[in-house]
Order: sequence, then C-alpha cells, then structure tokens
Amino acid sequence: MFLRIVIGFLVLSFMSCAPVQDSKPLTASLNPEPNSKPTRNSLIRKQFDINEILVAYSGDDAEQQKAWKEFFEEVGGDTYRNIKLNFIPADEVSKEDHLNTPVLIVGTFSQNVLLRTYEKKLPFKVGDNIIQFAGKKFSDPHAVLQISTFPNPNNPTIPIYVCTGISEEAIRNHIKLKLNDDWGRMLWDAFSYQVYQADVCRMRGAFSKDDWTIDKKVHWEFDPKNQTHESHDLFNFVLHPPVISKTSYEILKQQCFENAARVTEFTRERPKERIEYHVYPSLEEKGLMLFNTDHAHNNSEKGQVHSIHHPAYSGNHSGLENELILEKTIGEPLHPAMQQGLAIQFSDSWMKRGWQYWASLLFNSGNLPRLQDLFNEEYEEFESPLIIGAGRASYVAFLLDHWGRKKFLSEYHLHLPGKDQKLESKWRTFLTKLPKEKISQRNSSLPGLKGFNFAHEGYGIYNGYGSRLAEESLQRMVGLGSNAVAIVPYTYMPDPEKPSPLFLRHRPGAETDESVTQSIFHAKQLGCYVMLKPQVWMGRDWTGIVEMTSQDDWDKFFDHYYRWIRHYALLAELNDVEALSVGVEFVKASLINEERWVEMFQKIRLLYSGHLTYSANWGEEFENVGFWKHLDYIGLNCYYPLSKSPTANPRKLRAGVQQIIQSVEKIAYKYGKPIVLTEVGFRSVESPWILPYAEADGRNYNGAHQALCYDILCDAFSKKDWCSGILWWKWPSYDHYGGPENSSFTPLGKPAEKVVKEMFTRH
Repeated sequence: MFLRIVIGFLVLSFMSCAPVQDSKPLTASLNPEPNSKPTRNSLIRKQFDINEILVAYSGDDAEQQKAWKEFFEEVGGDTYRNIKLNFIPADEVSKEDHLNTPVLIVGTFSQNVLLRTYEKKLPFKVGDNIIQFAGKKFSDPHAVLQISTFPNPNNPTIPIYVCTGISEEAIRNHIKLKLNDDWGRMLWDAFSYQVYQADVCRMRGAFSKDDWTIDKKVHWEFDPKNQTHESHDLFNFVLHPPVISKTSYEILKQQCFENAARVTEFTRERPKERIEYHVYPSLEEKGLMLFNTDHAHNNSEKGQVHSIHHPAYSGNHSGLENELILEKTIGEPLHPAMQQGLAIQFSDSWMKRGWQYWASLLFNSGNLPRLQDLFNEEYEEFESPLIIGAGRASYVAFLLDHWGRKKFLSEYHLHLPGKDQKLESKWRTFLTKLPKEKISQRNSSLPGLKGFNFAHEGYGIYNGYGSRLAEESLQRMVGLGSNAVAIVPYTYMPDPEKPSPLFLRHRPGAETDESVTQSIFHAKQLGCYVMLKPQVWMGRDWTGIVEMTSQDDWDKFFDHYYRWIRHYALLAELNDVEALSVGVEFVKASLINEERWVEMFQKIRLLYSGHLTYSANWGEEFENVGFWKHLDYIGLNCYYPLSKSPTANPRKLRAGVQQIIQSVEKIAYKYGKPIVLTEVGFRSVESPWILPYAEADGRNYNGAHQALCYDILCDAFSKKDWCSGILWWKWPSYDHYGGPENSSFTPLGKPAEKVVKEMFTRH
C-alpha cells in the first residue's frame, strides 16, 4: 500500500471503534417550525448564499475575552472559501444577527451568553463540569463537543455551529487541532457531531437527514476498555477491535522484532522507552477513530505508530517503527527525508518487494526523479509516495556505501541532499549496480466483462471505498452476475487551458490509495476482473475540452499528467490489478497530441504488467484517434443517442442501437482489437435515450425508461464477438444511494437492476 507519512498533525487515539447498538434512544432536541424541513445540504447552500459567519466566542469574562481575541489573531484567517469570518464576543452579537446570520458558538456554558440562550433548544447539555450528549456524560476537564451544521433553533433555514466544553483552554486546543487542516473541519466536517476528550475522539456520528435526531446507523463510540494490550521487548502493542487474527498478529510482531533488530544493530543503541504500536483491522476503524486513513503513521511526540493490518496489505509492512527507533537513538536529521530513507533500509517487505526492487525498476525505466526533486517537499505533494520512498532509500544506501557507517552518522544530522552535483552523479552510478529489475507483461486473456464502474459516492470514511458498506455494495453487484469492476479515483484540474499539477487524494473519506486498495482487494476476493480507471474532474468543465494554448504548456500538461497516472500504474502493479485505463475522454488532447499518448503508453508498459486501455469519448474521439494498436483493447465511453424522439418505442430504439453498432464495429475491424464499453449508462428519467450523458435537468423520474435502454443496448452489444464487455455507469459505494425517485445513473433499487441480473445471467 502506498504510504503517506504524517508525523504529529492529527489526534492519535487509544480507543476502539464500533457502531453502537444501544437500547436507549438517541435523540436530538430540535423542533423546527412546521414545513421548514431543513437538510444538511440546504443549510450549506444557505451558508454560501449568506457568505458570512459570526464566530461568537466567550465574552462574559474580560480575561477570557482577551484570550480568545489573541487566539484568533494567532490562528489567523478571516475568510474561508470566500466566506467572511467575523470574530466577535458573544455578548456583542445582536438578536437580529444570530437569527439571520450563521453563527459558530465557541466557548463554555458559563462564559458564552449565546450558548446559554440556546441551551434548551440544542441537542446537548453543558454545565460547568459536565457535557451530556447522546445519553452519555463526559466529565473530563479536557472534554470538547463539536456540532457541525445544525439548524438554528429559532430560524431553521440557516445553520448554527457549536464548539463547547468544560474548559476554555481545552476548546482552544481542539480548534487549533482542527485548523491544522482548515476551517472546513470546524464547519462542514463529514460528521455532524464529535466528542473529544484530551485530544482523543470518544464519539462521532451524524444526525438523521429526516428529523435531526441521532442516526444510530452512523454513530460510533470509542471505548478504551475494549482494547487489548500486550508488551514485548521494545513494543507495547495495542490491538483495536475487532482484533486481527492470531496468525496476522504473530506475523506483525515478527516483522517489528526483525526490523527493530536491524535498526539497533546499525545504531548500536536501544531506545530507552517502548514504542506504542496501535493495530487497526481496517481503514474504517482507524479512520473513524483518528480521522486518518493512512496505511500507517507516526506520532513522534508520543512515541506511537498507528497502523492498519488488513489482508489488502498482506506482505506490505510499512516499517514506520524504524523511524521512531532511529529518532530515539541517533536523533533527528536536519532533513526529515534522510530519516525516512534510512528507515526504509531496514524493512525487507516495504511496498511488498523492498526498496531495491522499486529503485532499480524506476531507475532502469527512466522514472527516478532528480535528487533535488526527491527531497523537495513541494514536489513530494504531487509525486507517488512509492517513487519518493524508493528514491530516498536508494540515496541513503548510496551514502552508506560511499561514506561508510561512521562518516554517514557524522554527516546524517546536517546533510542536505541535492546540493552536491558530484554526489548525484555517483548516486546514479550506484543505481546501475543494483540487480536489474524489469516488468514482464502478464499476457493474460480478456474475459467477457460484465460489470460496473464502482463509484466512490460517500465521503464519510464509512460509506466510500474501503468501507464495510462498499464491500456490501460490491457483494450485491456481484450477485447480479457481475464479474468485473472499474474503480475510479479522481483528481482535480481547475482550468482546461492552463497546465497544473494533479494532486493525489490523501484526505480521509476521499479516494485515497488506502481506500482504493481495500476496494480492489474486496473486488478481487469476489472474483472480479478489476480495472483501475483514474479520472480528472474539472468542476463544470470536462476533460474533452482540455486544450493548451502553447507548446510549452502542452509539455507541462503531459508532464503533470504522466506523473499522476504513473502513480496509479504503480498502485495497479502493486495490487495485481488486471487493467489500467490510462486516460478518460481527453478529446482534444488525444486528437492533437496522439504521439504524446503513444509515448505515455510505452512508458507505462515499463512499470505495469496488466492490460492497458484508454476510455475514449463516443463519436469524434473514439472514431478518429489512431493509437489503438498500442493498447490491449479499445475502450469506449458509449453515450451515443439511441433516438431523437422523446416518444420512441422499443423498435425505434433497437434500430438506433444497430446504427451505433455499425459505427463501433468499423473501429473494431480496422484495428483488429476487442472493444470494451468502459462506460455506458442512462439516467432514470423520461426519454434518457435522447442524450444519455446529460443531466436530469428537471426531467421526471422514469425507471421503466432506464430499464428499457439497459435491455436493448445490452442485448445488442452482447451478441457481437468484438465486444468483450460492458461496464455500466455506475454502481455506488453504498447500497442505499439509489432507489425509486433517484434520477441518477445507477440502476440500484430500480427496474434496471432486475434487467442487469437477467442479462448478465443469460450472457
């Protein structure tokens, strides 16, 4: 699993996580005015309409008022996403303001008059020494309750936010922790409420979208009593439930012991204190508890490692404990990347195959960056963690070989990589002496694909890729007869005419490497052929119109794009993914720069051994681009209209599909390649056959029309020998996303779901 190492930025918890099954009802106390029916989305929209938030802090006591004023001056920021933040003592907020302007109430019950004003109308009680919420009492002086986006009890059409607790200082510490990310974590967190105690999350969940009571299905409590503790040599292991298997635990311990032995043999010193090694059974448990879904991360200050041990990462031990042992024995270097590079030396199973394999593969394929880039924090933000880690490890190995252990340790704390050009040249010579690694193509056959694009629809950790709900949704999909799935992580490009680096997703709840990896694992466990199909989201624009205005900008665009897609090629190789779609619907960029795409395909072949394809947009791009001979099969995002008539009958729709088939099979015969419909779909609205790709635009729900399109298109294409599969757009990551009256593309819970099962079972 690709690893992003984050030291000391997020709260590190000692507690276990499980959805609570409690016989006692969990209720909020909101009684909105009749017919108001506020929703979370409506409140957020209202917030952006008003474009202002009053941050009303404790002001009853002059000393506390001064402390809060200085605090907000220190943390800085008077705007967030164009929303103006006005910091003001609570006793200076007028009645008109807190009725008509969104308010973030900050402070304790005794010091904040607004909190006392709303006391009986909010879903909690706070006293001088206690917080009562969701049937639980919290009396620790460090306890803090955060409510994100709740209807103002006196005007339910606008939002109110609360951050309160027993101690003003504890509240300030909590806000500072949240603002390590941005104000969004305070205002629109993925969770409606959270209770922290001494910087440890004790409770987290969401309000019901119907009546603002607490939703039992999305409510977790983290109880330290459920942990298992075990001490061995240099480690205190803390196992969070559900506890991993005994076999997995024994393997983990052995890996930690072996790594520690190698490190201490090198340092010739043992740390004085044990490392606290927290073990989580999956991304979901770790993410819900810590709001951190990295495969593993350290808390240097507390001497802790927090690591996920799930079968998806079998054979891939991060070795992050090595960094803590190094830090506690030989100290920290001036450049933290030196510590990372040295730590990786001592983990044979880093990224499954060890740093030597990856460094050799990257170097011999021309994919290892310059030293000044490898050790540049800004460059690191947009580069594959595997490339960064392997490159840094290879450089440290070179220094050890070149200098010897004694000089290396004397230079370790002050050395700045990339400053000495002679060392870079010698490093590259050193790389030529590594065992030469290269990719061997798998040459596996292409089965008839029957499946879906599996969409990451949930951003709350518990409902997106890698979650239990996603696993259950995949099971339902396979139950229809599916044998294939495309997993679709996104990045963002803001301007179709300006090149910009494409970021990799790290935020918990997003399509991170960890969440993608776990869903790949779940799909493969279910017997699916997996395609990794990374896509670029452009907001209101579309990749089809990406067109640079100069050759220099085109060069930058392809450099940024290759670095981004290269990461997913490595992720696909690491996880034995069957296919990679190298691009999706870059109509102008592919037709204008065909040779650049061919070059990219060839470079990707040096890193990835599975099937390569490209998902072309229907029509102009699909029918005119000429690079198909360089790929294993042709990918078509098939949104050709079936008919222009809103009242077309089945006979006319079948005739329309036959016209589409005539256009498509010309390309199949021309290149002698199988074609896979990498996307095809219809919304559940009236007459979706006219413009299958279009938004609903107010059209009424019509599940029968969607089902008719599914039936006719699937039946026609499945009879063609050159068609090697259909991947419908789309199947969601949680199975209560669709259903009647949902006008989106998914067939889930609609008549089209039955059609899919009949077709997939028959063909």
